[in-house]
This record gives sequence, structure tokens and C-alpha cells, in this order.
Amino acid sequence: MNQNENIYTLSLLRLLSEGKLDPGRGKFYDNQCFVMVKPKIDEVEEGKAMFLYPTRLDCFVILLCDQGQFTLTCNLQQITIQAGTVFYAQPGAILQVTDIRDCRTSVLLFGEQFMRQINLSIQSLLPHIGAMDQLYTLQPEPETFRYMWRQIELVAESISQPTTLAYYHETVRNTFRAFGYTFISHLVRYLEQQSEGHGRSVHNHEEDLFRRFISLVGQHYRTERRISFYAEQMHLTPKYLSTVIRRASGHGPAEWITHNVLLEAKNLLHYSTMSVQEISYALHFPNQSFFGRWFKAQAGLSPKAYRDSK
Repeated sequence: MNQNENIYTLSLLRLLSEGKLDPGRGKFYDNQCFVMVKPKIDEVEEGKAMFLYPTRLDCFVILLCDQGQFTLTCNLQQITIQAGTVFYAQPGAILQVTDIRDCRTSVLLFGEQFMRQINLSIQSLLPHIGAMDQLYTLQPEPETFRYMWRQIELVAESISQPTTLAYYHETVRNTFRAFGYTFISHLVRYLEQQSEGHGRSVHNHEEDLFRRFISLVGQHYRTERRISFYAEQMHLTPKYLSTVIRRASGHGPAEWITHNVLLEAKNLLHYSTMSVQEISYALHFPNQSFFGRWFKAQAGLSPKAYRDSK
């Protein structure tokens, strides 16, 4: 953990190597996918202890709650998850669990590389990517929830099979892919309902460019806020990049960059012990005064006022 930030970055490999997730209590596949179904209450309490402090994950999280409830914060939003709820978080999300009550869950953790390896397409999500930033829970119909729960059980069962079986890896990946498409299908339907049918037609090439842009922003937003930098990395002109990103997502590239910087600034102000000056340097602003004016223009409060309000 970086002591300056007080935000613990957790990877799947470290979960296992540090003994914070015991493979005997869940199924771990190819160093990239972990699944645990119906953990015991004491194991859930261990999970609460693991996320007692703000934790930044480097993986996707999909969690189904079948019994009880628990409360957490995700990127500064407090969320109560009850029976029948599906929780979802993307890599980079900062989680902190505050309360657990007699909870029974199924959990999937998987990395971006694993999603690419199994060729899980997210093209249908791209027109809604902006709306997903603040979406962490779904409440599907009971039969849909049970179906998704059973699919996670099948993922765990497929991982448990002898690795010497012919097509072992194909079976695991296809079982996971089936769950992935079930989840994405219901997520897209929910997002389409939320947007009242105002969808956009996006070509596959533009979807690919948007995906690459978002990945680059996630890597460089602390140090690079120039559209020209990202256009150069992608071998495009800034004008063309701006057109493609806005057509694919409904937002311009500058908005995506600003969103990432602002969220990180809020997280550091809320969770860390860094001074405002240290945060401004960490995010590569020229000085604290410039950072303060920028933050107030975006958030409506000065950095100090925002920190004091939490």
C-alpha cells in the first residue's frame, strides 16, 4: 500500500499470495479469474476485514447477493446491497465495506486480460458507457437472478474439473463466456430502458477506437490531459479522435479525461491523508492554486471544502 494515499491497491495474484483469499474456499483459474459461491458467514466477515479500508481493485467484480445485506462505498457512493441484487464494479473502483448482515453471496473477480483471452465482446455496452460510470447495482427478475447464480455455480464447477481432461480450458472459458453474455445482455437492456431508447449507431471500427482511448486514459490521465497526446498514441488527428469518441459515447475525449482526473482527486481528498498540495502534484497540476480553481470549477467546491464536507 502507498502510505501517502492510504488506498490499498489489490490484485488477484496478491489476494492469493498474501492469503487474503484461500483458494480452498473458492476457485482460481489461470491467475486471472476467481469465483466463490455461497461462502460461510465467517468467510464473509473475513472479506469485510479485507475491505475495511479503501481498496482499489485492478479487476472486474460481479457479485450476486442471495441472502442478507451489506453496505459499501464504491467511488464515494454508499450502496446497500440486498437479496436479489447484482453488484458490478470496473477495474480502478475504490471499495470499502462498512456493514455485513447474515450475507450469502456469489462472487466473480476477473482481469481485463482474461476477458480479452476468452473473446468476450462488450460492443453492445459501448453506446452506454457514460451511463455505466454511476451504475453499480441491478435488480433483475427473480428467475433471471437464479439463472445467473446457477451460471456462476457452473463456472466454479467447471474450474473444479481435472485439468488433465481434454478441452478443460475450453470448457472453463466457454462456461464463463456464457455467464458474461447473460450479464451483459441484462445490463444492456437495463441501460437501454434508462436512456429511453435514445441509442446511437456505432460502427465496429469506432467501437474499437473508443475502447483503446478509454484504456489509454486509464493509464495516463494523471500526467496527460491533452487530446493531442491520446490522438498521437492512436495515430489519429485530434479532430478525428474527438469526432469518433463523441459519436461512440455521446461525450468528447476531454470530458472522459476530466472525469477520470476529478474522480481520482475526489477519492484522494476523501480517503487519503495527502495534503491538497500533494494531491495537486500527484495529479500533475502546475501548482496548488491552479488545482484549486480547476477543482472548484468541476465540483462546485474548493478541495478543502470538499474534504471538510465528507
